[in-house]
Amino acid sequence: MPRRFTIIFFLILLATALALSFFILRPYLGALFMALVFYIALKPVHNFTLKIFKGRAGLASLAVVAATVLAILLPLVIFSFALFDDAANLYFKLADGAERGSYIAKLSVFADKYAKILSPETTLDVNGYIKNSLAFLVSHLGAIFSSLAELAVGVVIMLFALFFLFRDGHKLKKELFGLSPLTDNYDQDIFDFAERAINAVVRGSLLVSLAQGILVGVGFVVFGVPNAVLWGALAAIASLIPTIGTALILIPAVVYLIIVASPALAIGLAVWGFFVVGLADNFLKSILLNRGVNLQPLLVLLSVLGGVAFFGPIGLIAGPVIVSLGFSLLRLYPLILKNS
Repeated sequence: MPRRFTIIFFLILLATALALSFFILRPYLGALFMALVFYIALKPVHNFTLKIFKGRAGLASLAVVAATVLAILLPLVIFSFALFDDAANLYFKLADGAERGSYIAKLSVFADKYAKILSPETTLDVNGYIKNSLAFLVSHLGAIFSSLAELAVGVVIMLFALFFLFRDGHKLKKELFGLSPLTDNYDQDIFDFAERAINAVVRGSLLVSLAQGILVGVGFVVFGVPNAVLWGALAAIASLIPTIGTALILIPAVVYLIIVASPALAIGLAVWGFFVVGLADNFLKSILLNRGVNLQPLLVLLSVLGGVAFFGPIGLIAGPVIVSLGFSLLRLYPLILKNS
């Protein structure tokens, strides 16, 4: 048989096997992707643990996976239940009219009053906007909690994959380099770009947003703003919006304290928001991002929104990572072209 037909036949077999493998693994690609993200983000922790266990990769990997469950996943589960409970309670109170005369009703009257000063024909139904937003949030959180079994399977697969990546990641890296048609130098550059992209997103954007959301929630608890868990979660999302950021949540809260509570509490929350929450962005980024690509805030926001629309919840991380990696590879492209 001519060599050309042999190669074509083999390529057909390879393409078929890869296509079938993709469809078989597709339900778990999200879990595998998250394992890769955790692997790269927690690499310094694993290297430190490896020294403690004197190079015993299996024990070091198991220790880091256990720490991931206790320090990241368990608090995330507890927070998710608290968020769902907070959002659901507020939504049902609004739907039943139990919150009539409460802080949201007063804020709605205040906003509508001053909107009419600017434009007499304008009507702001803050109560309705919040109720519709909460209905959207509760329905999506409810869908997540209704598929807890599927979510649990995904988490278990992610943890197993994370363990094997920590233990055998260097071997997998060598195999990928061997399959690549590029030189090892370019393969290493691409790997470094991917690593920096994930670190830039996880440490430089998402982790900082999470920290700001927690700080906003703490401030709301201290100064007496209700539903602190819900508003803290929304503040974490709002922190991704360029220029405005957490002010989108903090300013209405300050206005609420002026109307319902006291100016002193409002001033206290404003100072907390400006000095603690506001300065946390630059301070934390300087600590968490030692090197690598720092994505523009607008690009982070667009890639998060597009990623969630395309990939679902996992797009919160996948979107910015893919966009960041794409821009990084564009910088490498002229070098490869020049040396080819």
